[in-house]
Parts: sequence; C-alpha cells; structure tokens
Amino acid sequence: MKQSLRVLLLVCGPKPDDITASHGTFADYLHRAVEPYWKNAVAAAATIRCAAAGASAINLLPTISYMTVNVFDDDMPESDRAPDQPRTEMPLSRLFRDPAVTSVPFDAIILSGSKYNVTEGRPFVGKVQAWIAEKCVAQKPTPPWVFGICFGHQLLADHFAGRGAVVVNSKGPELGSHECRLTAAAEGDPLWRVARLTTRGSVEDIGQTTDSASSSSSTFLANELHYETVARVKPSDAGAGYENGLAAASSVVVLANSAADHHQCVRWRPHIYSVQFHPEYSATFMRDTVPFLHMNDKAEEARVMASIQPTPLSESLVASFLALCAFSR
Repeated sequence: MKQSLRVLLLVCGPKPDDITASHGTFADYLHRAVEPYWKNAVAAAATIRCAAAGASAINLLPTISYMTVNVFDDDMPESDRAPDQPRTEMPLSRLFRDPAVTSVPFDAIILSGSKYNVTEGRPFVGKVQAWIAEKCVAQKPTPPWVFGICFGHQLLADHFAGRGAVVVNSKGPELGSHECRLTAAAEGDPLWRVARLTTRGSVEDIGQTTDSASSSSSTFLANELHYETVARVKPSDAGAGYENGLAAASSVVVLANSAADHHQCVRWRPHIYSVQFHPEYSATFMRDTVPFLHMNDKAEEARVMASIQPTPLSESLVASFLALCAFSR
C-alpha cells in the first residue's frame, strides 16, 4: 500500500464567488467528501485487494496531498473574470512546463466539473486530453489513476469515444438527487466493490466481510447537475477516437446508468474511471448551488430542491477510488 498519495486536481471551470465563499475551492469540498469515508475506504480496499483484515489497515492510513491546476483559466471569457483579476500566464502551461507538476510522480488525477460544456470546443479541452493521453494512457508501467467528474467525465468520453460522443441530453437536464442503477458489470468491479463495502458499516464490520456486493442494493442516489450527456462510450468508427485506435473499445465498461442517462459511470481503462454525477457534492452544497442555476420555472426549481437527499454511496466514491489507487501502486 502506498503510504502517501499525491493527487493532482485539474479544475475545469470557475464557481460563483458566493459558493466559493461558503464552501471553499474544489480541493476543499473534495477533501470534505473524502474525509468521513477515508478509514472505511482504506479498510475496504485492504479487504478486497489484500484479503487482509480491513481493521488492520487503519494503522497504516495513507496521507493525501493535493495540487490544484486551474486548466480553464486561459480560456476564461472576460465576462467571467473579475475587473481586478489580471490575465496571468496560462495555468494550463503548468502541466507541460512547471517542474512542480512535470517532475512529480502523481498517483492520481481528478478532473472536476465545470460551468462550461465540452461541446463548446474550448481549447483547453484538447490540451488536457493530449496530456492525459501522454501521462495516463501511454505511460507505463504505473501511470497515474484518473477520475473524471461530470465535465471531466464528458472530457474523457470525447477523448476516448471521439467527437460527437457528448451531446445535449434529449431527455432534458438531470438536476438534483436522482436514482442510478449499477450494471451487472459493476458487481465485480474493484471500485464499486470498495465503495459498497465502505458504506456497509464500521471498520470492524468491513474486516469481517468477504463479499462486498452480494447483499448490497444495485440502486443508489447521486447528485446531478448537467445538461449534456455521454451518448456513446466507443468510437463510431475505427478512426473516430482521439487516440485513433488506442480507444480499445473492448476495455470500456459501463458500470452505472439512470433513467435519463445511460452512462453514469464508465471504466475506460482499469485505472481510468469517470462519473456523470457529483460524488463530491453534499446535500448542503447542492441546496446552496441550485439558486445559481437561474431556473426560470420556480416550480421546477422547487422540485429540484425537494429532490435533494443524502447520497452516501456516491459520496463515498472519491475516497474509494483513492483507497483503491493506494493499494494498486
């Protein structure tokens, strides 16, 4: 097990100032999402990966350090930039030139959500995709693990399945807490086995468990805030994918879906996952965010607010991902 995890956060869009003032940065609320589940997630990963007593793993609890790069900043419209905020050197360039980034062997990379859409064709999207291809796909033998969230999920779909894989959802936006369903493939998937075991009970309970999935429900609630969707996860033809053949369609597995979205969770490679929902968003964060959606239909806004509930399984997913990563390095 890796005792210290280095995690690179690629932030793909700004948050409203009021949200940042109340909840902090992406790193802040990601940390708050990981912290309550970390001990259980490490114990669960130990149980699954090492066939060890999960309770013993908390004596070796890994530490996590985060570095944040705002990859969207050089593409930020002037209307989104505060009057006194100068345009500095493109933060995206840190991925390619800053020794603090290029020389650090990151264990995991997390791609955030965004107020922007992948279909807008912002230049930073292609640059991040090229960097992911170099650092996380081509690099061997131990590339960093990758976890994409919402916009990050769609960025990976656009990368692996090619242009046209991300479209406006014809079923309408998913806003609020929605029911998702795990596919049959999730039953044996390492990430979901860890997550389902993480939320089962105490650390001691985890250590006494041998099968993490058999008694768990296949449905779960997740917090959603998206208008576009991943329409396909495999290239439409041999040359459609960004990697022109490296998409390795046979390795792509859909792990969860919902009534309005067929691709809520996808495993693109054994070490690359993404989700359409927001595992880092708590119910409180969701309630504070909905007013910033500027919904014209107040009845619909009230419905979205009323739908928001605790989402423990999905909220445990980032901790589960990082714990699995720690036991795979």
